[in-house]
Amino acid sequence: MTRPANEFFLHHSVTAAANGANVVRNVANIGVQRFGRASYSFAITLDGAIYEMQGDNIGAHTANRNSTSFGVVLVGNYDNTQMTNAQINSVAWLYRNLVSRGLLRSGAPIRGHRDVSATACPGRTAYAALAQIRHLVNAGGGSTPPPGGGSGGGSGALLRRGSTGQAVRQWQTVLHGAGLLPANGVDGIFGPQTEAATKAFQRTLRVSADGIVGPQTRAATSQLFKFLAGSGGGGGSTPSPSRPTIRRGSTGAHVRNWQTVLRGAGLLPANGVDGIFGPQTENATRAFQRKLKVSADGIVGPVTWAATDKLFRFLAG
Repeated sequence: MTRPANEFFLHHSVTAAANGANVVRNVANIGVQRFGRASYSFAITLDGAIYEMQGDNIGAHTANRNSTSFGVVLVGNYDNTQMTNAQINSVAWLYRNLVSRGLLRSGAPIRGHRDVSATACPGRTAYAALAQIRHLVNAGGGSTPPPGGGSGGGSGALLRRGSTGQAVRQWQTVLHGAGLLPANGVDGIFGPQTEAATKAFQRTLRVSADGIVGPQTRAATSQLFKFLAGSGGGGGSTPSPSRPTIRRGSTGAHVRNWQTVLRGAGLLPANGVDGIFGPQTENATRAFQRKLKVSADGIVGPVTWAATDKLFRFLAG
């Protein structure tokens, strides 16, 4: 997406008006089935929780504007459902947050989908609420959305500075397992230390280092999780403890699996996954061992496999 984006569009999902990550995933799946990807930049549920979908990538869901504008979907049918105050506040907050981060042009128009397309979207009541949203934005209003996405901060909710609860603690455990957060930092409070660690981890994952844990960061973390599973058991089981020690000069499937771990951690290029444990793999191994806080000897033995498994379990939550 071109940044800063030029416009900010409001939509509605025309699905059940409800809260929680599951209903947002349903909305995302509809987009995937129809268009091959989640259709919107963000989704907002009745409780005002904001969920990242395409984030600052393509996602306006508005013809000819997908690469220049944000699209925010209200979960529900707003021809017959009134927007809640929490939603109105969250829309205003999101607009101001995007502007403050340089992702949306200051003064960018806030529009309904119907303003540029032959559609009833975002619904009669939501369209009527646009004036109130614009007023809140111009007055510098819009309260911070519920920490952890509201409703207990379930999986799929945005986690950012100010979020609290079990979902934050679980994410902090991932960061601790990656060597980016001390043990006393796993406190369930998403503060500056957690934000800095999140940005560092996002750089490793090669996603936008914005310090916000949304679908892109979760997907990349999940991909790393799968890499760490290696051949010892995808689908969530811990890798086999019987893997041999590998070092410079080793070759074969175990080397290739280990190189895939390094590739997933952003330490090895794609052409480095060749099944040959050479100098490049050794250097990447040392770098990964330093992240795991084990002896950086470039040899993948029981200690390194165990530390990798531990990180694997952290990523599993």
